Amino acid sequence: MNNVHEDEPLTFETRWVMSYLGGPLTRDQIKLLMDEKRSSAQSSAPPSPPPAQQPGVRQELPPAAQTRRPIAPPGVPEYFIPVSEAKLEGGRLLYEPMLLGIGTIYYADAAADAAAKEQIGLLASIPETSSLVDWDKAERVALSDSSLEKFPDAPDAAYSDVPKNASAKENYPLWGKSFHEWLYRNMTITLLKSPALGEVSRPGESERDFRIRLQTAARETRDTLLNRISRKYTGKIAALEERIRKAEQAVDREKEQAKQQKLQTALSLGATIFDAMLSRKKASRSTIGRASTTAGRAGRILKETKDVERAEENVDDLREQLAALQALLAEETEGAKKSIDPLTETLEQFQIKPKKQDISVVVTALVWVPYRQTDTGGILPVW
Repeated sequence: MNNVHEDEPLTFETRWVMSYLGGPLTRDQIKLLMDEKRSSAQSSAPPSPPPAQQPGVRQELPPAAQTRRPIAPPGVPEYFIPVSEAKLEGGRLLYEPMLLGIGTIYYADAAADAAAKEQIGLLASIPETSSLVDWDKAERVALSDSSLEKFPDAPDAAYSDVPKNASAKENYPLWGKSFHEWLYRNMTITLLKSPALGEVSRPGESERDFRIRLQTAARETRDTLLNRISRKYTGKIAALEERIRKAEQAVDREKEQAKQQKLQTALSLGATIFDAMLSRKKASRSTIGRASTTAGRAGRILKETKDVERAEENVDDLREQLAALQALLAEETEGAKKSIDPLTETLEQFQIKPKKQDISVVVTALVWVPYRQTDTGGILPVW
């Protein structure tokens, strides 16, 4: 066989041949040819002891297995579940046919502002006689369409017989519809929501994990809130501090003016007294005028003193306003720190049921499930 990706021809081997006399062998003809070999193999094999009850071991023995892989008819979707090498420790690999359904569900609740997406995988037995699948008895599996394979992992594996219904390609659309209906009737999701942060838990996420994840969002929200509070008060505090600075300057100015006024009054008073003591005549007009000026300056001293008091009162009032503003800042800051605590916050709980149009069936197919035959006759899953 020539391969465009190789430098030389390759040898291609197959166990399947075409009969040019009677046409391709049908499934019934193959079964007829294999019945004799199966009977002789079963009669010569020693009886297997009953399997021990072990967790995770499928107890019923599989039907007679064949070494040749059954070929699905055209149009039948067929996949293999990958084998986990860690679980495949000795024993022969056995593939069993089952029906796999994988669906994607979108959950949305506009009132709660919540949305989530979940993929559901169910592994069901293929019905032998009826076309109805009992999805209620199916096993929930963590499989996605991207994890499935088109070919087996072991060429020498054994295969169980394929039920007749699995060979009818028209059954798979019907099974897909019943799977879609089962998802609509049975699937709901319970989510948790943080009222403070508006965050919603993920499908399957525990409350503990959700609260841990909220801590990062809480820190970011808390930092944003603290920055908003800081910007709210920073301008006001800066304006008050500037007013206090100017008011303190006014106090200093008033005190200096009062000091100068006292000094001038004292000098004027001393000059008046000294002039009066030196003059033995009656008080002259200049002496009387100087005395009047001194009395006027004494009145201005009183006025300057009151101006100083008013300026100091203004400074005290502004300082009280600043202290109150700083107290409000500290209070709101502390409240913001305590208002968002994911570890103690009361979370809201609600259920969301999907709409039919929000459910899509991704896979409805014949799938080969790998098992390992044990020495006791049971089989262990190796996927």
